[in-house]
Amino acid sequence: MPLEFHWLLEGQIILHHNIGDITEDDMLQGDDPLNRLLDAATSPLVHVIVLTAQQGKMPKSVSSFTQASWTRHPRLGWTVIVGLQDPILRFIASTAGQIFKMRMKFVETPQDALTFLQYVDSTLPQTLTMPI
Repeated sequence: MPLEFHWLLEGQIILHHNIGDITEDDMLQGDDPLNRLLDAATSPLVHVIVLTAQQGKMPKSVSSFTQASWTRHPRLGWTVIVGLQDPILRFIASTAGQIFKMRMKFVETPQDALTFLQYVDSTLPQTLTMPI
């Protein structure tokens, strides 16, 4: 599957890897696993770091983003998108984020994402590092 999800910090930070070309169908299939992680979390807010370094092509429509129910999950904290260079995809992601009133930030590196989250969420350990 071109979308992979796992905990960086159990119950608090999810790593969301985009790998290769991603279809609308892939995005819909990724909704359940991500919702299950959010449901299983123990903290009130769970942050998602989206890694795009290995991402290929992706649908360029707002509807493909707005169909994902995890973007409206009550436990969703910040969504930090790492390394997304395509200006059209950045615009679409930003628009979808505004529609759902998501907390969203674009950064260049995985470490930038973690540093940002440690800054905005004082419950995160300062000693946490990215495994990448």
